[in-house]
Amino acid sequence: MFVIPSFQAADSEPLPIPTDTPVRDLRPHLQYFFDPSGTLTLSQMQTKAADEFLTTETREPTFSHTNDTIWLRLPIRNSANRNIQRILLIETNFMYEIEVILDRADQNETLLFQDRASRFSSRPIPHPNLVTRFSMAADETAIIWVRYRSQGDTALPIKIETESSFLNVTHANTAKYFIFYAVIIVFLSMSVIAFAQHRSFKFLAYFLYASSVLVYVMHRDGFTFQYFWPNAPEFNNFASLPLASGITFFAALFTRTYLETKQKYPVADLILQIIMVAAFLIVGAVIFVNESDLKLYAYYYVALSSFTFLAIGIGAWSREGRRVLYFILGWFGIVLSSVIVTGYALTGYDIARSTTLDFIRFAMVFDASMMGMAVLDGINIIRRERDASLREKVDVLQTNIGLQDRLQALETRYADVQQMAYDRGRVLADATHDLRQPLFSLRTSIQNTVSASKPSKEGLEQINNSFTYLESLVDEYMASALSGTENVAKKLSPTPGATPLKLIIESVTEMFADEARSKNIELRTVATSRTVDVPAFVLLRMMSNLVSNAVKYTSSGKVLIGCRSRDGRPSLEVYDTGPGLTESEIDTVLQRYARGVHQKSNSNNAGLGLNIVSELAEANDMALQIESTPGKGSAFRLRFLPPTRG
Repeated sequence: MFVIPSFQAADSEPLPIPTDTPVRDLRPHLQYFFDPSGTLTLSQMQTKAADEFLTTETREPTFSHTNDTIWLRLPIRNSANRNIQRILLIETNFMYEIEVILDRADQNETLLFQDRASRFSSRPIPHPNLVTRFSMAADETAIIWVRYRSQGDTALPIKIETESSFLNVTHANTAKYFIFYAVIIVFLSMSVIAFAQHRSFKFLAYFLYASSVLVYVMHRDGFTFQYFWPNAPEFNNFASLPLASGITFFAALFTRTYLETKQKYPVADLILQIIMVAAFLIVGAVIFVNESDLKLYAYYYVALSSFTFLAIGIGAWSREGRRVLYFILGWFGIVLSSVIVTGYALTGYDIARSTTLDFIRFAMVFDASMMGMAVLDGINIIRRERDASLREKVDVLQTNIGLQDRLQALETRYADVQQMAYDRGRVLADATHDLRQPLFSLRTSIQNTVSASKPSKEGLEQINNSFTYLESLVDEYMASALSGTENVAKKLSPTPGATPLKLIIESVTEMFADEARSKNIELRTVATSRTVDVPAFVLLRMMSNLVSNAVKYTSSGKVLIGCRSRDGRPSLEVYDTGPGLTESEIDTVLQRYARGVHQKSNSNNAGLGLNIVSELAEANDMALQIESTPGKGSAFRLRFLPPTRG
């Protein structure tokens, strides 16, 4: 496309035409002459001396982008001893203006004339490329003159084929075209199916891009003029410009859609929008810019856009990894092809136009294929994410079902205990009181967990800890009720130093965290490493009653749970910012079934909590201390006393 050919003086010796073989290398017999004015006639060219013509050292004449009219002169001679018929194959699908004349000794014969007003039906042979026949008598000498002008690439590969070799070339090209087109059509079909199934715009964007590639390649191969618009030669001459711009436009659209640049890469998205706008501007610029120059500018625009798409893909790959691998491979193929073709042109390498077109065709089909693979890989990623989400939802559902089953079983057992309380008196009355508030808190936690699409590990651990506590509590009270023991918890045998107070504080905090959160109460704890020899079950009963009251009667503020050292002994303490108690109320609430002023407003309060705590403390060498200021809050302390039992 950009070759600056080397020139030498023309050789006037005619090219011998073999008997039965094609001639595909016309060097050094093919000569040329530039006509900047475009006004020279055949008779004027016939009078020019041989040294006024030049020839190139390349197999195919090419003169970059020029608006000059170019004359080609090819002296030929039939070296056979019989008449021959040959096919002149010009491997280009269209030319702004071209005339082929066979100059015999006695007459001139126009073999081919095409310009931008010539319909496809005017071609002497209905073929995607420019093809014509000529015949020569035995040992006849003639000159083939080609006068042409291009508004784009001036490469004009000329070959002289036999009838059989021409058919072979046509069949080989047809097979090659079929493979390329079939690949794109397969991916087009898959994109339509994917769009119908998933309704994702990225599949439609890919369909538009791959379709533009298909039409552009067909145009370069000459099939669009033959089948799509055979009666619109002027448009066909111009079509390569909007088709190339269309590929770039839809490539930018697909890039924006596939990489989600609007959401993820705003700077890249702005660049892609500029490329899309430039596609329209380049096509519209034909009003102001020479079409030949504009096609050259469009080539640079397409090449630069390809590099841009590759750069954006590499940037996305650095963040998203494998998901954009096929996208990068596709644009890498386009860029590599562009570099190879341009590199050959700039260095003057003698590469056939058909080879150049094969490079471009293969790169574009490879790119469309890789983009199709990217779309298919995107479908697989969506499917895998959907399957993972489904598995996660199933796991959550199974977890929630298990929690609901355990809750139902626990509530059933609670109902049994409550029913037995009417018959067993004090022991079971304590049981119903000790179970009521933790069970309420547990129900709230489960409801919050079930309603969450992804329950937290901490939430599940909290519920499991609460279940363990409540299940143990029910078991102990059921055993007490059935055995007739008044308070089995008082008779548990302690293990020296076996109960970490940290676990007691954490368990109680987890038990009432959701209830505190629902009331906007700040539930705080102070860590401790102390251990005691009071059974954990007993400490859980006492602390759950204290924290339950603190959360229940505190309308705003905070509740603090911790352990302090008093007189060298640990003290479990609960502070709240509730309504507080007067001194007379403190004495009252320690009695069984007695309630303070604020407690009476709560119909669910049985007046047993502090009495239970006081009795359990006394039974386990502990003391319950209460300090309270009305209107400011209360402090409840469970102090561990030196053991009095032998």
